[in-house]
Amino acid sequence: MSRRPVAIGLVYIMLWENLLVRFVSGARVLSIQQYSVSLADNLSPGPYLDSTLAPLTAAILAAVFIALGTTVATARLRSFALTGETS
Repeated sequence: MSRRPVAIGLVYIMLWENLLVRFVSGARVLSIQQYSVSLADNLSPGPYLDSTLAPLTAAILAAVFIALGTTVATARLRSFALTGETS
């Protein structure tokens, strides 16, 4: 899909996960970082983590993203063929 996936990933992390989530509260629902912070804060409450999502919401949305990512990756890998492969 792209010749520079690492650069796209870094832009995603810098823009979405750090900047946009800090200033737009509704974006926290779609932030993978917020899912992990919420789940970690629920497992071990402490003063260092500030979770804004409910743990149940974070767990459900994380499971949805994992299932969706696994489905998309599986479909893309099934269509992948090595050059010179004989079928």
